[in-house]
Amino acid sequence: MTDFKTFVTTADRQKAARDYKSAIDNYKKALALNPQCYETLEKLADSYFCLSDFGRAIMFYESSLKTKPDYLLSLVGVSKAYELSENLEKAVQYMEKAYEISNKDIDVAYNLVLLYVANKEYQKSIALAQDLAKKNPNFDKAYYVLGTSLEKIGNNQEAISSYKKAIELNPTDFEPYLALGILYYNAGDYSKAKETLEKALDVNFDSVKTHYYLGLIHIQEENYEAAIPELKYVVTFEPKNINAYNNLGLAYGFLGWTEEALEEFKTAAEINPYDSEIRYALGYIYYRNEDYASAEKELKKAVELNEKNAQAHSLLGSVYSKFEKYRESITHFNASLELLPDDVLSIYNLAQTYNTIGDKTKAIEMFEKAVRLDPGLIDACYTLGTLLLQKGELEKAREYFELAIKNNEKFGDAYYGIGLYHAKREEYQAAIDCLDRATSHNKNLVDAYYQKGNIYRIIGNLEKAIKNMQEAASLEPENAHFLNELGLTYQAKGDLDAAIFYYRKAGALDVYNPEYKHNLGLVLFEMKRYQEAIVELKRVIRIDPGNADVHYHLAEIFEITDNYLEAKKSYEAYLKIKGPNCEDYFKIVERMGVLTANLNEKKLKLTGMQKEEEENKEEEKPVQKKSPLIKSLKRIFK
Repeated sequence: MTDFKTFVTTADRQKAARDYKSAIDNYKKALALNPQCYETLEKLADSYFCLSDFGRAIMFYESSLKTKPDYLLSLVGVSKAYELSENLEKAVQYMEKAYEISNKDIDVAYNLVLLYVANKEYQKSIALAQDLAKKNPNFDKAYYVLGTSLEKIGNNQEAISSYKKAIELNPTDFEPYLALGILYYNAGDYSKAKETLEKALDVNFDSVKTHYYLGLIHIQEENYEAAIPELKYVVTFEPKNINAYNNLGLAYGFLGWTEEALEEFKTAAEINPYDSEIRYALGYIYYRNEDYASAEKELKKAVELNEKNAQAHSLLGSVYSKFEKYRESITHFNASLELLPDDVLSIYNLAQTYNTIGDKTKAIEMFEKAVRLDPGLIDACYTLGTLLLQKGELEKAREYFELAIKNNEKFGDAYYGIGLYHAKREEYQAAIDCLDRATSHNKNLVDAYYQKGNIYRIIGNLEKAIKNMQEAASLEPENAHFLNELGLTYQAKGDLDAAIFYYRKAGALDVYNPEYKHNLGLVLFEMKRYQEAIVELKRVIRIDPGNADVHYHLAEIFEITDNYLEAKKSYEAYLKIKGPNCEDYFKIVERMGVLTANLNEKKLKLTGMQKEEEENKEEEKPVQKKSPLIKSLKRIFK
């Protein structure tokens, strides 16, 4: 048996030196000489365990137990091997045997409690942990596992007391600090969580999990710059930690550092390309960067990987709205709402999409639903109020504008909405008061200045009308409509040169808008600049040949300038567009008759004048005499 001992001694020395493969070879040589040695079988199993070869470890632990069923080391070892193989039921069975055989050893009891917790047998874990603490009042680990068990069943207050007792008994053990900090974090008490986890780092700065949760706390507190170094620490020591990369990407994203965020999410996607949440995060960053094509690609992957990813469906709907693919947009918003029926953001975005495509009924329905779920959604209140104004439901519209103001008394758009409400009711002073409040809260609310200008023009205060319209035009100098309205106001004031100036500016910005050229033509007509007026009105006809009014105005100018033929043609074009049932049909026909008579008279006059001119020419025609030179030349050529 001397050789057997030599092999075992050599193997023990190699195992202690962590040369497990050599140790295994020598244990096997020893077992070839003594195959029933349960101690050597346990040592061989332990060597495989250290190499993470749990299958072989279990086989040799159980071989050891066949020889000696009550061998404690094999019972504990095989339990651990089953635990790491994720067979918790077997792990519990063997640890329970070990607990009985060990005469309820404190360390075995502690490990059994941990197994009960892992196997979700919380009543057993609590009972055993309480018994362990009662029999060993100074054993800090007993209170730690008791706290873990109590936390699992939702008894957080007693769990906190147990963790604190464990810390009191052993302030140098970071695990109770970590567990207590995580409990506070999950309960939303970020201040206490941060304080506790920082104490855990004082005890063990190398705890990656502690750094991870501190990073999460900083994100919840919107202290993103503080979160970044904590999460960087995590990915340095755990380069496969997907959650750390995700949260690091979020921190960068919230800071607006989108390039850095993209890199972190891309790394997470490389680690696990089949994670729907990572694809969603990538899509979100691309969307923020306005790279909608890349966003679409990632979000489509997200919903392919998980059809129930409501956020991915919702954001994909927003992407399709950017592409003006409204049918696809509506499909994905609805898919999101099937999963999360009360998701206000999806409801709001769906309402906006319906509004964009002109389905006002559905838009109103969805905006109303969004506001019911979140009355503080002031943009939805404002848009809903505007739609109801357009529909003629004035009082209901006012309610939503007032709700928006109730949530934010400085929301200028809502005062603007109430101003429109009063304007529609012809309550002009009340409208002006509300529009003044709108611009006091938002000095860049261009439409409020424009509407004030309109109202002042209606009530005849042209100076204030011009002042407000000029303010609107200064805020949006490329807005041709505002410039045209300024032209109309100056024309109403009688300042025709200023009117021409603004009509020309409007027409230069929007060259295909017939209204601006029409207005310019009319003011030139008013100033008796007939040829310029004709040029502008003919430009209108080229853009809008079916505009009957322009043909009528041209006819008037041609008639004034005695161009009866062109006047008649313009009246004919007017009647062709208007038809025989128009109110002024007979008046125009009569006018055309007068023009025809004038034209005939003009022709007769012209014919008479031509004859007279020809007769005068004949009378005045001189008699040509042949010159002497010509006579001489004729003789020469003869």
